[in-house]
Amino acid sequence: MNTNTDEANKLWDEFLEKWPVDRIKSMTLSEYTNVGNKDTFTYWIESRLESMGSIWGGSSFKFGVYERNNTETKEGGRGRSYDSNFAWYTKYGDSAEQAFGNVRKLIVQVVEAAIIGDLETIDSIDLGDAYRWKIAFHYQDRSNPNILNIFIKDPILYYLNETSTPDKPFSYLYSKVLAKKPLEHSIFEYANDIWNNCKAALRIWKISHGTVDFTEADIEKHLKDRIITIHKDTKKGQGSAFRTDLRQKDLFYLCNGNNNLLLVGKVISDVIDNSSFEDGWIARKYEILKTSSKKGSYSGVKKGWTPSYNSTLKLIPSTELEQFESSILKPFFNCTLLELAALQPEEILSGTVSENSETYTATTPTKPPTKKVAENLILYGPPGTGKTYNLTKYFKDYTTSNSGESEESYLARLVADKPWWQIVGAAVLEMDRIKVRDLLKHRLVLAKLSQSDIKNPGARLWATLQSHTVQECEQVNYQKRLYPQVFWKDASSVWSVKTEQLPEVAPEIIELHKESENVPTTETIKRYEFVTFHQSYGYEEFVEGIRPITDIEDEEESGIKFRIEPGVFKRICQRAEKDPSNNYAIFIDEINRGNISKIFGELITLVELDKRIGAKNELRVKLPYSKPEFGVPANLSVIGTMNTADRSIAFIDIALRRSFQFKEMMPDLDLIKNIVGTIGGVDVKALLGTINRRIEFLYDRDHMVGHSYFLECRSLVDLRETLLKNIIPLLQEYFYGDWEKICLVLGCANNGNGSTSKNPYPVIKAEKLVEKDILGFDHQDYDDCYRYEVKPEFIESTGEMLERFLVSLYKDHSKKADNQDE
Repeated sequence: MNTNTDEANKLWDEFLEKWPVDRIKSMTLSEYTNVGNKDTFTYWIESRLESMGSIWGGSSFKFGVYERNNTETKEGGRGRSYDSNFAWYTKYGDSAEQAFGNVRKLIVQVVEAAIIGDLETIDSIDLGDAYRWKIAFHYQDRSNPNILNIFIKDPILYYLNETSTPDKPFSYLYSKVLAKKPLEHSIFEYANDIWNNCKAALRIWKISHGTVDFTEADIEKHLKDRIITIHKDTKKGQGSAFRTDLRQKDLFYLCNGNNNLLLVGKVISDVIDNSSFEDGWIARKYEILKTSSKKGSYSGVKKGWTPSYNSTLKLIPSTELEQFESSILKPFFNCTLLELAALQPEEILSGTVSENSETYTATTPTKPPTKKVAENLILYGPPGTGKTYNLTKYFKDYTTSNSGESEESYLARLVADKPWWQIVGAAVLEMDRIKVRDLLKHRLVLAKLSQSDIKNPGARLWATLQSHTVQECEQVNYQKRLYPQVFWKDASSVWSVKTEQLPEVAPEIIELHKESENVPTTETIKRYEFVTFHQSYGYEEFVEGIRPITDIEDEEESGIKFRIEPGVFKRICQRAEKDPSNNYAIFIDEINRGNISKIFGELITLVELDKRIGAKNELRVKLPYSKPEFGVPANLSVIGTMNTADRSIAFIDIALRRSFQFKEMMPDLDLIKNIVGTIGGVDVKALLGTINRRIEFLYDRDHMVGHSYFLECRSLVDLRETLLKNIIPLLQEYFYGDWEKICLVLGCANNGNGSTSKNPYPVIKAEKLVEKDILGFDHQDYDDCYRYEVKPEFIESTGEMLERFLVSLYKDHSKKADNQDE
């Protein structure tokens, strides 16, 4: 955004002359929005005033109400309403006119608050951020501006060094940023500086390890070693540029020609020799900032810096960074330029760079490093709306491909879920012959002890060894021995393993020993846990509980022994607390099916983000079984799903509602239209939309039918099977066998006034059971009734007949019914 001050002020005058406050107050709907009219209020704000701050993007719903360009019939829902000419947010009214009246009142409030400089009031007005602040900007006091012509937060946060506080309101951000404005700069010049500061902070290169010079093994080795490499004599000055122009702290994306986009990294070394690869090759070391989230080749516009261009090293010009963002960074790395800058911001300098990288002027450092902020989030909605599917998409955010993991970290993960007899067995197997005091120093034993609260580790080792000693060993008098029996003790109190028995009775010991000796150089690390709540799930499984001993015994010879075992939540918390530089998560499917108070116990308060370890309101509690103080680390996200057909969000535990954010997931009819479309003559979108409108009318919106039931349908038979196996059984569950309502949902019920259904192809058959025919006489306690079943003709139909049955589910029979009633 580069705005000329004189031109901007001239345009500003023209706008205010066209749209004074009095006209805003009396503005009509057609003056507000009118397709093809370039003089409406919305057209002025979005288009004609674009040079003074853009609000392009998103849908026209940001205006609250707008005239539609496409007037085909569109069904409402998800907070949006439509008629033949207009669309609007349902919260603003039942009709376009009513919605406009309320939107106009809000705009007037924005204008009046802007005139007097009341920014906090503008923060509270129920219009979209960008739209209301764009309006407010143009009605403020130009002689003493307090609103900047930037209407998204990211550039301002970046400039202010406050990217860790994205929830700050615009009123706060504008006051902070304008306090730094140089007196000699106009507000437009200052906004240009802020935008240019963000862009100038980034120097991004393309680097290709192409398939001509590199085998797959070569590519893997260089990824493992984290080096980028190029031959010093690469043509067009690319070898020289690698030596002199590419600098430490520069960013790059790495590809294999056009086959794969691998990662975004940051250069961390000067040029090093890579002659061990081949003579004449030079290299630099790097850190990984972002790995690719999308497979496949690049197919966009061809530039010198794109994977499709035959270049090895190329600086992306600053003027084309936005194009790089849209064509490569977002689709392949799920990242924006500003997010990329935030990964290591203290090491990226603001400045300007020419396209040929011959000049670069550094200015001030940017902001401190940031990382992904932990979140408490619940995805909720009716069944079949993709909640669990979307939950699993978060897994990649907590999965990394690790190179060069430390032995300590690797062993900690290796022993986390192993019983003590395996740990001790692998340690003794490695040492061959060992005494208990030396066993306490073994790396596997130390790794296991670091994850437990054992107060007497020596006793634990003695108990494990004795309880799993072979029966024939006379040096051990322990009577109650457990399977497997693999240890042997000699007269000198030296322990060993009966190696000849291991393959048959304890192959796990052999496997653990091998794994402990081979610390992997590259491994996929999952920093998350996944659980599903159910009615019997409890605190003992989730946090900690007392469990019967299965792999060890105490010194005493009688009685049942127990120990305290950490649950899945406590284990992931311990991992996260010991690894604060990485993000962790626990994913909970069907979170509302469990008893939240029973499962979380005292930890429901500790889950709140401001109560986490290191947060301003940090809290710790003493756990009832193990007793040590326990807190929830700040780098652990808790993300769950909730099926509203099981329990409405209105009735869930109030503590859960206070601790979590909620994201609604409703049936996506547009997804059905785009993926499934029309099958035969059946409009699947109309079919699902009609069923859901009827369910919402007869029951509520929490019990709609999700789109995922239909996404795999490719034929009329698929649609029929989905109805028979999924939809109709779901309706039976919803309406508790009330077949009259089920028939209403499926468009084949009687009209309630004594008339029969006018649907010629009902999928449900209603057979009248006459009292006299059943009992043989009239009985004063009983009346005639109906028996319902899926119509056999529907179950067996194919082709055109099946199409008629399916279309009848959503076709409007009311006109035909009215005619027949006359």
